[in-house]
Formats: sequence, C-alpha cells, structure tokens
Amino acid sequence: MAQTYTVAEALSLISRQIGKSVENDYAAYLANVAQNVIWNKYDWRESLAELPPFYLIANEQEYGPPAVVIPSDFQGLREAYLINLNGIPAKREPIKVLRDIRLTHAEALPGFIGYEPARKLFRVFPRVPSGVGSTAFLIDGTYKTKPTKITPDKLQTTLIPWDDDYLQVFLAALKWAAYDAASDPRAGKVTLQNGMAAYDGQLGVMHDLIDQMAQNEGLNLGDPAIAPAEPLVYSPNYGSLFPGMGLL
Repeated sequence: MAQTYTVAEALSLISRQIGKSVENDYAAYLANVAQNVIWNKYDWRESLAELPPFYLIANEQEYGPPAVVIPSDFQGLREAYLINLNGIPAKREPIKVLRDIRLTHAEALPGFIGYEPARKLFRVFPRVPSGVGSTAFLIDGTYKTKPTKITPDKLQTTLIPWDDDYLQVFLAALKWAAYDAASDPRAGKVTLQNGMAAYDGQLGVMHDLIDQMAQNEGLNLGDPAIAPAEPLVYSPNYGSLFPGMGLL
C-alpha cells in the first residue's frame, strides 16, 4: 500500500459529490478538520513515533528541556520503557503511562511516567534513588504525534497521510466537515443512548468507516483490532482513556 492521493484531489472529488466548489482557505480548513477527526480517534501507525531516549538522574523526578528533548510534534505519551543498562544484555521493562503524577520524596526505580503539558516536561514516580549512576538507566517509548497542518499553499502537494486503500475514509470525513461547516442537517449529530454515543447522518457514515479502517489496520499488523486511544476532540460523550492517578 502507498500514499499517492493529494488533499487537493480529495477535495475535488468531494466538490463533485456535494455540488459545491470550495475556495483554498476554506478547503484547507475542511481538510484539517477531516484529518484531525480521523487522526485523534485511534493511534494509527502513521501517527506514532519513537520518543527520544533520556537518562534518569539520581534524586530527579522531572525531565524536560534543555536536557531532555520534547519533540516539537509531541501530542501525548503512549508507551514508555525503563532500560537497565547495567546488565548484559540491557533489560527493558514497560512502565505505566499516567497523567497528574504528583511530586514525591519517596525513592525507587520509576514504575510510572506522565507528561505535564503546562510545564512541557515528563515526570516519573517515584523519585529516582540516590546513588543511581548518570548512565545506568534510560527511558524510551512511543508517542502520539500532532497531525501536520494543511495550508492553502500546500493543498496540491500534501499527501493524505493514510494509505490509498483508505481514501474513502478521508472523503467521508471531508464530506462531513463540509456539511458541518455549512450547518447542513445532513452532517448528522451525536446522541447518548444507554450511556453510549450514537451517530447519524454523515457523521455516522464517517465513524463507521473510521472504525472499519481501524479493524483492518489491526488485522494487517497481526492484532485483532486497534483499540481506541483518544476521544474525538469535539465529542463531549467520551472520557479520557488515561485517567489520572493521584500519587503521594
């Protein structure tokens, strides 16, 4: 599979479907809305990157610039691993990603890590013990990237970030974005039924296609399905899948 369709080509197809041409500024807005809805619903392989590794320091609990690089496209931490470099071979164990980790005086090798967006740094729990060598332990992992912003001058050259097999998914999201921006009732709405979000109209079509895309991606990668990672940014009906844990 490959990525060969440009955003401009997708917009041209949508213009024919909805019977309305779109100007460049408006087209870029629709393209970004459509891309972001798909991007943020699941952790697609295209949306994940390797976290630059960093060393743990004795008595430290927080790690950020300038010593630790936070990627400019960082959106959220997904996986983290504690690597013990003392052994041969080095031992790599997962540590749990949480939010709202509190500062502590307790010392031990960290079993938790979180990102503090207000301060743009990582915080581990517990505090790294005294006497730990400066190159003894390393943390690496995987993070969710921010989607690349689509600008009017790049519509003709920006490729849709997913494989060509999923062009229909992006088209469905574009179509929904166009209806929603125009307050067209065909956009559909979200309702709560028995505690679950339900979608109708083009919104429902879009979600069905995104979910099918996620299932196909999971099967292609050897997993039953890719599990949701983040709620849609516009939906009030989802809570965070990474609830905070207050740690003393």
